[in-house]
Amino acid sequence: MADEHSASADREDYHKVDLAILLGERLKTSQERGLTKTEHDSRLQKYGLNQLTPPKTVPEWVKFLKNMTGFFSLLLLAGGVLCIIGYILKKEIENLYLGIVLFAVVIITGTFAYFQEKKSNDLMASFKNMMPNRCTVTRDGNPTEVVAEDLVIGDIVHIKAGDKVPADIRILECSDDMQVDNACLTGESEPCKRSTKCTDANPLETQNMAFFGTQVPKGSCKGVVVATGDNTVMGHIAKLTLNTGSEKTPIGIELDRFISIISTIAITLGVLFFIIGIFLGTDLITNLVFMIGIIVANVPEGLLATVTLSLSLTANRMSSKNVLVKNLQGVETLGSTSCICSDKTGTLTQNMMTVANVVYDGKIFDCECSMYSKPTVDPTSESYFHLLRIAALCNNAKWDENSNKQPFIEELLLGDGSIEKRVMWKPLGDASESALLKYVQASFDVEVFRNENPKLKEIPFNSTNKYQVSIHQNAKVDERLLVMKGAPERILGRCDKILINGKVEEFTPELRKKMEDLQTDLSRKGLRVLGFAELPLDPAVYPKDYVYNSDTPNFPLGDDRETFPQDIPHTEHIFTKLCYVGMMAMIDPPRPQVPPAVETCKTAGIRVIMVTGDHPITAKAIAAKVGIIWGDTEDDIQLRNESKGLKEGDPGWEDPALAPAIVVPGWDLTPDLPDAIWDDILDHPQVVFARTSPQQKLIIVEHNQKRGEIVTVTGDGVNDAPALRKADIGIAMGIMGSAVSKEAADMILVDDNFASIVKGVGEGRLIFDNLKKSISYTLSSNIPELAPFLCFITIQVPLPLDTILILLIDLGTDMLPAISFAYENAEADIMRRPPRDSKRDHLVNKKLFTFSYLEVGVTQCLAALMSFFFMMNSFGFSASTLPGLGAYDNWGKQTLYCKVNGGNWYREVFDAQNKTSGFEAYEGSAPSNPEEFYTMFRQGYYFWDGGEIVQCHYPSKNFLGPTKSSPNFSLSDEASYNTANGGYTAENIVVTKQSIDVLLQNGYYPYIPLAGRVSPFWDRNWLRADTSKKTYVGLGKGTATAQLSYQPLGYWDINDWNSTEAKTSSSSSEVSSAVQAMIEASEYKMLGRKVFSNATFKQTRSADSFEYIYSLSFFEGDTQYANIASRMIQKEALYYSQTAYFITIVIVQIADLLVCKTRMNSLIDQGMSNHAMNSSVLFELALAYILLYTPVLNSALRTRPLPFHCWLIPFPYLIIVYTFDEVRKYLMRKTSLVTENPETKQILRDAGWIERNTYY
Repeated sequence: MADEHSASADREDYHKVDLAILLGERLKTSQERGLTKTEHDSRLQKYGLNQLTPPKTVPEWVKFLKNMTGFFSLLLLAGGVLCIIGYILKKEIENLYLGIVLFAVVIITGTFAYFQEKKSNDLMASFKNMMPNRCTVTRDGNPTEVVAEDLVIGDIVHIKAGDKVPADIRILECSDDMQVDNACLTGESEPCKRSTKCTDANPLETQNMAFFGTQVPKGSCKGVVVATGDNTVMGHIAKLTLNTGSEKTPIGIELDRFISIISTIAITLGVLFFIIGIFLGTDLITNLVFMIGIIVANVPEGLLATVTLSLSLTANRMSSKNVLVKNLQGVETLGSTSCICSDKTGTLTQNMMTVANVVYDGKIFDCECSMYSKPTVDPTSESYFHLLRIAALCNNAKWDENSNKQPFIEELLLGDGSIEKRVMWKPLGDASESALLKYVQASFDVEVFRNENPKLKEIPFNSTNKYQVSIHQNAKVDERLLVMKGAPERILGRCDKILINGKVEEFTPELRKKMEDLQTDLSRKGLRVLGFAELPLDPAVYPKDYVYNSDTPNFPLGDDRETFPQDIPHTEHIFTKLCYVGMMAMIDPPRPQVPPAVETCKTAGIRVIMVTGDHPITAKAIAAKVGIIWGDTEDDIQLRNESKGLKEGDPGWEDPALAPAIVVPGWDLTPDLPDAIWDDILDHPQVVFARTSPQQKLIIVEHNQKRGEIVTVTGDGVNDAPALRKADIGIAMGIMGSAVSKEAADMILVDDNFASIVKGVGEGRLIFDNLKKSISYTLSSNIPELAPFLCFITIQVPLPLDTILILLIDLGTDMLPAISFAYENAEADIMRRPPRDSKRDHLVNKKLFTFSYLEVGVTQCLAALMSFFFMMNSFGFSASTLPGLGAYDNWGKQTLYCKVNGGNWYREVFDAQNKTSGFEAYEGSAPSNPEEFYTMFRQGYYFWDGGEIVQCHYPSKNFLGPTKSSPNFSLSDEASYNTANGGYTAENIVVTKQSIDVLLQNGYYPYIPLAGRVSPFWDRNWLRADTSKKTYVGLGKGTATAQLSYQPLGYWDINDWNSTEAKTSSSSSEVSSAVQAMIEASEYKMLGRKVFSNATFKQTRSADSFEYIYSLSFFEGDTQYANIASRMIQKEALYYSQTAYFITIVIVQIADLLVCKTRMNSLIDQGMSNHAMNSSVLFELALAYILLYTPVLNSALRTRPLPFHCWLIPFPYLIIVYTFDEVRKYLMRKTSLVTENPETKQILRDAGWIERNTYY
């Protein structure tokens, strides 16, 4: 036997090669005996089962990891790793919390995206119903029923009506009425005749081939298997589908672009400020943490989850309209569509032949179907009844007994809300006879009528005669009735009478010419026309006991005596002429929802191209009916010129080259067709492709994509699958669609309703609009989230917003409002705009950044900074004193020293009798030297208020202990600090007595603001905190590294400050440049340039000692106490102020939410009907309230319970944001010129300056 590969290569001539060569030389089989069992088993072992190779699947764990490793996720994971490293090195619990939160964000968002994707991918299993279960073969000369998967090439198979062809076969024998339904392969709506003859060079067109997966509605045959499994035509199409790469979706491209832009901004700013921090001397770990903060502030962590959920919500909404979405991103792609390449059969049409016109009384009448809005048939006409009678009796189609128990016609509610009348009974028979059966049943019960007029004899339809005849007992009169139907030209020639207005008249040449013209007119419209004739049989000639003979007909057939072959046995009866009754014209009609849907596509600027395997005439007729073609083709103009006798140059001559419409048959689409010809074809605004192969459909899609079109392909057959896969979005039919087309598609129309696509386009455009709005809303908070880090790095104020609060905004308060845009209604013009230009109209563009960052973001930032500084000032830290205090990790860790002008120092006094407390001002003069300050301070006058703060500083850190470890270190054990080689500071640079002296000598004293004392967060124990308890950070049994980075519980006295071995400071983090500028005494100058390595740690034993002013700590017995009020007020003031910053962003984001609801319309016109958004605002405020006023969350997240008036500070900014944007949109609408395309009703905008520069 020939090798399978060479056999596959020669497959194109299987239908042409001589049978003896095919069976004997190539396939090594016998038509009579088939294969032997031994030979069959050998071939099965060698070439495998007769089945299609299923598509490869991606393992679930790979899909899961893919969702965890997007670029945003990798950034956050890297940040989490750095935070954990920072915690290990510095033991600061904040870094651990932040690292855990970043990991959790990645895991939660990735898991969510994975399950959304999995839910969509689990819609269906592929290729389930492609394989017929069993078939009959000849093996060893005996008929045997086998599993179809066991077929091999060379097997002889037997197929009957109702079977599915189990492999590609060459037909050896067949009945005259043998037909196959090739709709799933070629798109033809009518069954195709089959015979043993090779009738076409194209194997798909020839009559002697039947292909795997096609149906046999009528007849029977015997054939030899020439290809199995993947080598069949369907297998090659399926393989072509699998090998066809899917293009990245437009929204996928846009999201990648957005991610690259945001990531570039985030990483660039992060690295830039990391370098700046290093230059300014910030320690490495602190720098890394703030670099992470800058990246987190720029990266919208919840965006991808928001996008996924928004797409999923839209997909769920579309599923309620009978559109199943397999690929979530396909939702938006459908909205970007600029070109729909639609299959005809089963997509634009109903995939069932239907009577569209009837001809009787010499006129054409319209029937009730989707081709016409109103029927013109007269149901009372006698001639019309005769036509229906023939259609009912001369017809072998019948009803499926299992289906006719339900109503004959039901009104079905489709996904787009329209009502469609559908015949619910299932006919059994070929397409044409089934169409006649359904049509007649609407007038009377066919089964009852047939029982009343029983059939006596029949000559079935055959391809030679092209007619069918049957004789019936007439129920109304005692006579027999002969009825005939067939090709109109054959029926016309057999009649010499015609029925006009219920009366038999002579069939004059004029009437005959009229009938021929009517038939030609219907055929040109792509309708399949059948002629009908009848003849009541004279009882005198054909009595009741007359025996009718169909082999040698002995009854009237209307044959012509002169042309009838005399060698064929016959009787004189056959030359009796019949009475011509009329014609019925059938077509696979368009779905009633399609014309208005196509009209909507025109309005939306979307071009609909028909791509079908059907005949060009039929394709053109349907295209014209649904509105895909509404102008003339080149042939139409040529015919009109010819009918007028006009030639080129004559007045009134029309140039065919200017025809707006074109119908291109597949045989013109050669593989080497130049691009210039393709451009000429696709430049036509109205295009139809007919008789196309699967490969040609694929090429058509590719050429449209080359022109920059976003292409949607619809189809239901196997032949559509490659194009469905290649398209930007493929849409398969759920009812009529093949398993292969459903597998290749991104969406499935459950009700096969083309109009649902248009609804989907609107949803797709809406999701793109809403994603823009959602991203704009999300990005607006980036500036107020980024600004704290910029302020911290540049002017070194305490950080106004920390990373955890940023995550609370991005993943907490902002998340639901961002998602709620998925529920936002469309703006009024959404389906009258042109399709989105993918090269210019990006999801994120310069104007969107300008809107989000400058218009809204800067306003938010100003509001938040005002709230921050207002709150800091209310706790005694004026805005003018804050610059510089955020540097070197001092805020909230070290005692702050300030120089003041005026004001008073206060101490707290208690009234034991009334159990109340108050404050008493210091009556002496303001301290002018450290000794005077100590005297006042020791009396309890800790708190200052009422004057001007000149400047504040922290003592310079200028000692680094050379000892690397102290195994028995204890915070309160002086000896554990002091070692032989110079002291232990756990590798921290620490404050010394000398650096404190610099401040004291220059009038800088420990600063504890009275405003902090009267604040709600004040803790009396801060004035004498037990250092052995871990009540406050930096005390208790913590790590030495962490403890020694806080306010020391003693002081370091430099031993070598005059030593030449003192190291020169190379980093301003080691010595404050501000302190350097203050030093005047010569003995202190060297402190600004050196870090010392030899000092003695001393602890103050009593608060009555002057040294208390250096350590702010003392002993009572064995217990050491410390005054940590200064640093704790700093910390709490910062937490309150950060919370105020946070709540300001939350409130101003409400204004941002409102202005982002529309891109063009006024909010007043758009309304507030988005209940999800309204609820999200309430949720946002409720969540913020919970975060601020829940004690356990205050501890975990460092939020604080703000006074009510702090919630009101942002409201003026909210009003500013909303008012400004409403004015901008008003001016944008008024300064742009709007016109309407009179042909398509599409809106055309001539954008004014404001729209050109601000419409994002």
